[in-house]
Amino acid sequence: MLSVTKRCGMFLTLAFLVVSINGQIAGGLGETTRTDLGGNNYIAGTVFSPAGSPIQTRMRVKLVSMTRGEIVTTTDDRGQFIFSGVGAGEYTVAIDREKDFEPVSQTVSITRARSTVPETYNVSLRLTAKVSREAKPAVIYAEDANASKKAVELFRDAIGRSKLGDHRGAVEKLRAAIAESPRFISALNELGVQYIILGEFYTFQHSGIRSLEFT
Repeated sequence: MLSVTKRCGMFLTLAFLVVSINGQIAGGLGETTRTDLGGNNYIAGTVFSPAGSPIQTRMRVKLVSMTRGEIVTTTDDRGQFIFSGVGAGEYTVAIDREKDFEPVSQTVSITRARSTVPETYNVSLRLTAKVSREAKPAVIYAEDANASKKAVELFRDAIGRSKLGDHRGAVEKLRAAIAESPRFISALNELGVQYIILGEFYTFQHSGIRSLEFT
């Protein structure tokens, strides 16, 4: 029969081991997806919104390996996820089926299949909002038919830059288009719009370039 001292010592040892293992898992995450990939490692991660805060909705995350293909899990309401039972090898953690966000992935390399204390490999995935690559249709004016090919190309470039949030770049392209074809009304009007977005419509009004739609 074990003495009280020995039993207490065993209990403290086991308790320390449990705390050490759980402490390796970021955030004490309770929801795990078992992979059965021949190891005792964890891959734990957090998905962040474009603004930089953890997402607060469930999102599909997949673990891709050469031996087992894809294993899918979902984030919890704090944007966290974890794969357990991961063995040695190279893995890709990816999000690629969200209609509002660009695909994002991160590679994880694990050298040891098993350790006395399971190891946790942490990843962070930050989402980027999808940007439409289609230029918005412009209003067609009769005068636009006289715009040069170069002016039209500059106008289209400006629309593309605006879609990507580069409004200053859009202004530069539009001014170049207007310099090329001064009666290019669509470019004149769009230039006014870009200055409004930049909060500089006063500058536009006193620039000597006047939109026919705004006058």
